[in-house]
Amino acid sequence: MVWDFYANGNNPTTLWTSRSVSKSVVSTLIGVALKEGKFKSLDDEVVKYNHDVRGTAWEHVTIRQLLQHTSQLE
Repeated sequence: MVWDFYANGNNPTTLWTSRSVSKSVVSTLIGVALKEGKFKSLDDEVVKYNHDVRGTAWEHVTIRQLLQHTSQLE
């Protein structure tokens, strides 16, 4: 069963900022992925899972650095 509710003039196409809510969702999904073996380690480089970053400044950034905002990239 799915229930949708929209208030204050919002509708299914309304965009809104999730702010810090996404941090909880992402950390939960990363935990599930680790448990299921989708990621070997938080210290894996992102390029292992996203080949599009090869040759960019993001190539050697780890999943842990992304989660902790410590990649030193802007």
